This record gives sequence, structure tokens and C-alpha cells, in this order.
Amino acid sequence: MLAVPIAEELFGTRNAVGKTFTINRRVDVVVRGVVEAPDRMSSGRFEILLNFALRNALVPRLSAATAADRDDWTRQALSAPTGTFVLLPADGSIGPAEVERRLRAVSDRIVLPNDETVSFRVRPLNDHLGDVLTAGFGTLGIAPGVPAIQLFFLPGLLILAMACFNYVNLATAIASTRAKDVGLSRVLGAERRHVIARYLLETVTAVLISLGLALLVAALGIDAIRKLTDLRVGIANLASPTFALVMLTVAVATSLAAGAFPAYVMSRFKPIEALRKGSKRSGTGWRKSVFIGVQFAVASVLLTAVMVMFAQNSAMRDRVAGIGTEPLVQLPVSLAQVGVEPEVLAAELTSAPQVKAVTGLRTLAWVGSADLGRYAHTASDSDLPVELQTFFIGYDFFATLGVRLAAGREFVRGRDLEEAGEPGDRPASQAGALGIVIDREAVRSLGWSEPQQAIGQVVYQRADSQSAGANMRALEIIGVVDRAPLTVISLGAKGHAYHLDSYDTLPIVRLAADGVQRGLAHVQTVWQALTGTPSGTMRPMFLDDARDAALETMNGITTAMLTVVAFGFSVALAGIFGMALFVANRRRYEIGIRKCLGASSNTILRQLLIEFGRPVVIGNVIAWPIGYFLANVYIAWFVARMSFTPWPYLASLGLALGLAWLGVGGQAVRTSRLIPARVLRDE
Repeated sequence: MLAVPIAEELFGTRNAVGKTFTINRRVDVVVRGVVEAPDRMSSGRFEILLNFALRNALVPRLSAATAADRDDWTRQALSAPTGTFVLLPADGSIGPAEVERRLRAVSDRIVLPNDETVSFRVRPLNDHLGDVLTAGFGTLGIAPGVPAIQLFFLPGLLILAMACFNYVNLATAIASTRAKDVGLSRVLGAERRHVIARYLLETVTAVLISLGLALLVAALGIDAIRKLTDLRVGIANLASPTFALVMLTVAVATSLAAGAFPAYVMSRFKPIEALRKGSKRSGTGWRKSVFIGVQFAVASVLLTAVMVMFAQNSAMRDRVAGIGTEPLVQLPVSLAQVGVEPEVLAAELTSAPQVKAVTGLRTLAWVGSADLGRYAHTASDSDLPVELQTFFIGYDFFATLGVRLAAGREFVRGRDLEEAGEPGDRPASQAGALGIVIDREAVRSLGWSEPQQAIGQVVYQRADSQSAGANMRALEIIGVVDRAPLTVISLGAKGHAYHLDSYDTLPIVRLAADGVQRGLAHVQTVWQALTGTPSGTMRPMFLDDARDAALETMNGITTAMLTVVAFGFSVALAGIFGMALFVANRRRYEIGIRKCLGASSNTILRQLLIEFGRPVVIGNVIAWPIGYFLANVYIAWFVARMSFTPWPYLASLGLALGLAWLGVGGQAVRTSRLIPARVLRDE
């Protein structure tokens, strides 16, 4: 089964049903169908779909394997993140629970060594993408086990909480002007519960109007969302019963959170005092300051986080700006998959002057995910292991990339033993010892202070979470590099370890700077000759482009966070502006008396700015430790990390204070210029 783009590339037309092509020079397959390419966000993206029974024929090491080898691969495949899709009867005669029950019976019949067990989990296909994202976040150490969709809701909930604080603050302040209204209602027989219900109803009305406007904006912008994300969302998604129930729940919760306290405050007004004075103090000044401070504290945490993200992305870009002056390309096909010997490929490629060097990496550069290996000083269970991100590389890896070693050496042919990705990979004639190359961070994590101290030391890699002994293997540290190359994210590891396996890798080729096009043509020609694949079907990937794409993804996340921060500050500014407008009007008489007693307009203006700026400053200071903690969590994901400086926190304080003063400045200036005679005459 082919996707349309591959069918057109192989045969020049999408009408490819019945045509034949060869895979890996060993298996002829017939095209049985051609389908449109799945969406970019689909969990079922593919270019070619093959029968699983062809696996043994396609991978050389499987076709020559022994029964014991295949048992080992079965054990590894069971622990791999593969999925089986099941179409259940439409009549509901067999549901997910029944499928899971039957799978438990299957798992009970599977016997694995070392007391390992097998378990199966049945999940609706609609939840697949969310499960993948949740697992990815957990790998990065972000709220392991918490559904990803809940994490996506978190920024929105923070902004909604800020809006609730705003409403509580303004509604409580305005309640003091409605004391007479409340007093008349109480005199006419209304009880406290009637007052609470009335003002809660007002809050519900405001929330429903806001929700309606939000849904209107979402409906108008749904086409843009679909184009930006490739998600198949439409008006029908906004009209579904589930979505309506969620929105109703949010509306009820928001109404209670925003309206309960102001309604309670108004219900406490005593009728006689309210009617006599016409107004009543609705709360203490510190409570208003606390609400303003909390809003700006949340906004400042988000702003500090964005500034740290931009600084970290910039540091990452500076440190991975380039790897030498000659371009590098990676061939996105494993040598093990096509049955090509790495020495043969390297000899054929370097026969042309446009190819300078050849090596290999098992994963895609910059974006490929590596395994987390567990390494310890001894084979004892009492020696707690350190998790290192594990890569498998070919010979001359660091020399090809132009990366100098801080200590030790690279892998040498005939001196170091290649590891077998699967049983049977290692040539029988190969000699040597197992070794690894690590980075400086791994050196520190394993307890050494200098790279040279680690050279020649033996560490033990624990194959699984079980006890030591047979599940341990000794590895000699032969080299140390300053930083892990071709890697952006560290996946929460305490360093990086490089193992030798030149066979099961994706080739990386360094081209001469003055012969890139001829070098690429030579690579295509050699690859076609060695693998028998049609010309043009293998597309080399420039590592500079892959690096830029990886960094662009991080910048996209940062930009999305910046949008959230902009919304947060807009909400906070709207609240402080409304409070400034109300307070200024309430304090006209006080300001008039102050000016009669000799206070200047500048003195009044300075006092108002200090009063409104104080909670902003306090909120920022409270936000700094939280921002520092989140910044540490964020930069720990990266291989190259920024140096901590106070400027993100000071810049956050300056920007928050500046925006707050900008929001209240106009009203403060207008209030400070009041003419005392007019104010006191009106009073």
C-alpha cells in the first residue's frame, strides 16, 4: 500500500495498482492500493504499508537468525512502543473491556526470562495522540503521568484565574457604591440569600456573554487554526455535546469563583447603615492590593519563563551554530535495513574527492530520540546508577563532525569491539574490548571532576531495572567530549554516552565545500548501486537544515508562550486600569483637600503611582523564586545551557511596572490635576 506522493515518485503516476518494485534488493512487492497521504497530525502517517510477514525477509539479520535469536527479538519487540489496531463490532457485542480481558489471558501464556512480564493496554484511537504527547512530556520530566491535554489547559486556566481576580476586585470595590440598592432590597423583605442569588445571577450573565464572544471568535478563527496545525477541527467540534458540557462546567465554575465573594460582601450590608450613608466600605485596601499583586505575580512568572526560554534558545543557537565549514548530510536509511556494509559504503563514497569523510548515527541528527541507559561504577546493586542518554555511532564519528575530544580517543578499528544492536550483527572475526565515549556532564555525574580522570575507568551498564549480575556489562571509558554533538534535548539525562555500532546506523557524509552538488550526485549514484533502489528515492538531509528545524520548533513553543503572556498582561492591565479609574473617582474629595493643604500635582501623581506600583513590585518579587525554579526545569532539557543572570527577572519587573504605570498613568495624571474648588464645591 503506497501513499500518493511515493507512488508518483516511484512510478510517475498515482495509478500504481498492480505495479511491482523491489525493496532492499531482496524482496519484490506488488502494489495493492494507493491512498491519499495522511494528515501531518495523524497517528497513522505512512509512506509505504507492508505486510508484517515481510519483516524477516527485509532485514538481513532476521532471515539468518537462530530460534534463540528470534526469541530474544520477540522479547524486545514486546517492550517496544508498537501498537496493534483493532476494529470492534459496530453492534457493541465486544467492547474494549472484553478485548483487554482476552489480552490478559494471552499475556499469561507468554514466558520471558528474568521474571519479566507482558501487559497489554487497550485505548481508543482518539486518545492515541494524547497518549503519545503524555509519554513524551513524561520523558522530559514534565508532570509524568498527567494527561497532556490537562497541561495544555494550564496556561488558559491561569489567565482565567487572573480574570476572576480582576472581577472579584472590581466587583467588590463597586459593591460599596451599591449599598443603598442593597439596603432598599433588604428593607423590602429580601433576605441575604436573595441578595447573593441576585448578584450571582449578574456574574453568570457576564460570564455567559463573555463565553459567547469567545465562541464567536473561535468559530471565526477555526480556519486559521486548521491551517496552522493540520488538525481537522470544524464548527461541528464546537457544537458537540462533550464540548458543550465542558463549556457549561467552565462557565459555572468561573461564575462561582468570580461572583461568590462580591455577592457575599454585599449580602453583609446592614440596611440601616447602607440607607443612611448611601455607600459602605466593601473591603480593606490590602485585599485589593493582594488581588492586584497576585495577578501580576502570575503574569510575571509567565513573562520570566518566556524571557528565559528566549535566552536559552539563543544560547542553544550560538553553541550549535555550525559544525565546521563543510556541509554534512545524513542518509535517512539504516545500513542494517538495506544490508550494506559500512566499510564498503565508506570506501565507495570517499573514492570521490567531493566526499571528505563518512560515519554513522543510529538516530536522526538533532531530532532523533536516544535511549536512556543506566550506568554505575560497580556491578553492585547498592551502587545507584546514573541515567545517560545513549547513542550508537560509527567509526570516525567525532572526526567527521569536527568535534575535538577533551580527553582520550575515538573508536579505533581492530582495537574496540562493536556492540551488536541485535544478536548476530557483530562479525565473528572482530576483536577488541567494549568501550564508550562520554561527555563532560556524564563525567561529573559519575563522580569525576576532570575528563582525564575518567579515561580508562570501567563503568557498568544495567540492561534493565532488575538486579545486577547478568544484567550488567562492563564498559571502558576511552574518550570524553565537551558537549554532545547533533543533540538539542537531553531528555532529562545526566549526560551522554556513545557506543560503537557502525552497522545499524544512518550514514553521515561530510562533503567538500566547493563540490556540494557533485558530492550529492555521487552519494546518490553509490547508494543506488549498493542498494538497488530507484534513483532519487533516497533524499539526503542537510544537518544544518535539521538543526534549524529543531530550533524552529523550540522558537514556536516560545512564541506560543509569549502569546499566553500577552493575554495574561492584558487581563492584569485591564484590572489595574479599572481599579485606578474607580479609586480615582472615589478619592476626588480627598485629593481636593490635599491640594488645598498645599500638595502639588506632582506629589499627588507620585503618590498614586507608588500606591498602584507597590503590589506590582511585591508580586514580581514573589514570582522570582517560582520563575527561577521553572527556568531550572526548562534549561535542564537542553544539552547547551544558558548562564543564569538576573536580567530576565529585572526586565520582568521593569516591564510589568512600566505597563502598570502606563495603564494607570493617564487616570493618575488626570486625577492629580483636579481643581480643588470645583471638587469641594460639588461635594
